Amino acid sequence: MKFAITFPGQGSQYVGMGSDLVSLPTAKRLFSQADDILQMNLSRICWEGPLETLSRTDVSQPAIFVHALACVECYAEYHAEIFSHAYATCGLSLGEYTALVFAGVLDFTEALRLVKLRGELMQKACDLRPGGMLAVIGLTVGRVTEIIAPLQERYPLGIANINAPDQIVVAGAKEILEETAACLRKANAKILPLKVAGAFHSVLMQSAQEKLAEELARAHLRAPRIPIVANTTARYVADAEEIRRVLIAQVTAPVLWSDSLELLFREGVDTFYEMGPGNQLTGLLKRNVPQAKGICVGKLENIH
Repeated sequence: MKFAITFPGQGSQYVGMGSDLVSLPTAKRLFSQADDILQMNLSRICWEGPLETLSRTDVSQPAIFVHALACVECYAEYHAEIFSHAYATCGLSLGEYTALVFAGVLDFTEALRLVKLRGELMQKACDLRPGGMLAVIGLTVGRVTEIIAPLQERYPLGIANINAPDQIVVAGAKEILEETAACLRKANAKILPLKVAGAFHSVLMQSAQEKLAEELARAHLRAPRIPIVANTTARYVADAEEIRRVLIAQVTAPVLWSDSLELLFREGVDTFYEMGPGNQLTGLLKRNVPQAKGICVGKLENIH
């Protein structure tokens, strides 16, 4: 089989994540290193909560990142082919940073510092300009774009994720979300407000983008050892400078997850490993390429 490794984004966190994994030395080491690098007890928050703290953007992003890397590194100790034979990798939003570590573009320490800063900057942007995100199920991106166009003339609002042909996420200012949801429901869409702190992948994250760009300019990035599909283009990124550009763009640009999965499937990838908490990516896989096989690796029982 030809397989790809995928990594989840924000929203997949849950209290207790990683508590079973730390019976393995590799996971214990990664969580301990993260606590030291971040100078906070990230491990305890992951394992004990409270959920309100874990769900903060500046906490959940490093938490999911560390958990996902612990999953893939522990799994590789029992299944070495995960590193040696993976065809490609990609990650949803935050998960793109985890994919970059897996592909050898960033080392763990530098990536964790970038993820920490990204989370802090995005949380500040959320506090500065409150917003939110709505999952729209049952409409195409073209139809959603048509419906929200009049609302965009009054408030910041736009497409944030194309997760599947019939699952689109919109992000915008808090004061326009209720009206947006009502307009979309009139078109027979199912609307699910997402449990996130703000309007990610929208113009409301511009302040975070500008400051993160400064740090990314100083980061040491290497060429990937395996192909990586970028969120903002749904195309492979081949060199460090191109990766730097897409990471900057990703903060305010839509995530083209559906196109990313379809690209890999067209090239013969028939199995997708989801490394990290939850099963959000495996669910999206079924909506995009139901012929493909999804394998979740998020707990100790999955690794053995």
